[in-house]
Amino acid sequence: MRSISRASLLALLLSVFVSCSGSGGGNTQRAQKLRSIGYDAVPLHAAKGRDSRVGVDALVNETPVSLLIDSGANASRISEEVSATANLKRREGTAAISRGALGRPIRIYQGIGSLTVGDLTVAPYLFSIGDGTKGPTAVGLFDGHIGSDGLGLMSGLVDVGSGSIWLPSSEAENVRDGVIGPLGYQDGLGLIAKKFSLAQNSAHFVIDTVVNGKNAAWVIDTGAEISLVTESSAKRLGISSRPSKVTILDAHGDRAPISVGMIPEIQFGGFTAVGLQVGVSSLPSLGKYFKNSRGKSVDGILGIDFLRQTGALIDAKSQILYIGNR
Repeated sequence: MRSISRASLLALLLSVFVSCSGSGGGNTQRAQKLRSIGYDAVPLHAAKGRDSRVGVDALVNETPVSLLIDSGANASRISEEVSATANLKRREGTAAISRGALGRPIRIYQGIGSLTVGDLTVAPYLFSIGDGTKGPTAVGLFDGHIGSDGLGLMSGLVDVGSGSIWLPSSEAENVRDGVIGPLGYQDGLGLIAKKFSLAQNSAHFVIDTVVNGKNAAWVIDTGAEISLVTESSAKRLGISSRPSKVTILDAHGDRAPISVGMIPEIQFGGFTAVGLQVGVSSLPSLGKYFKNSRGKSVDGILGIDFLRQTGALIDAKSQILYIGNR
């Protein structure tokens, strides 16, 4: 997870070029609905090794890259090496501080280029450029990640279960004169639909739930292999845990041990998820720097494990989480 000011993003004028593409994504009711409204499936691919997360093949300034789909990052980011290969120059005066889930700050910079996924190109596109992180990190072996900013700009729908990210074609209902608008609620994309909000002072996706009768706020994070809860929130919510030999690896390469706990029930309005396993760790950055729209500290992270188990679909631009795929 990372943090960066949204001001420069809002100042960009976007030129979006879309055309028709293939017809992947399976043949579920969800897939049929999305094709009928002009969305096309771009295949996701698994990370290497035992990493359960997913990425997509893309182009940065026409340079081929593999990018992690990371809804838990509010700014898209590429490595120093890729930025040099793609001739993506740093913008002067754009240094900012990024923090991983474990809290250590590093300095990042910004550069402008183009991003192409499938047949959709967004330009100009604002990238964060990493600096100061050496060795393995939570980005794994990817060249970088597409964060919540990019998913929103493209009106991308992340469908982990079908192994696809759905993107609008030129025929999509929400594309007018080359500008992509929010898709809005669509019947048939899930058994239930739950609105989420943007975190206070950032573009992280935050969803409100009820755990053991108490309110709990979570970041929706496809960049996290497992769902996590802070130690203080676990105590408040009555989530017991046991020590483990597992460690987490955050975006900046820092590691921390976790305990393993279980949430008997987590309620999303009209939907209740049962038996969600979570890691419990200190996560100092999460509780301190990430707030929901009302200023309350976020309690944890709903990772790709939860999204797979519930057949979830993330509509970034419309801020809707669909649960259940038929």
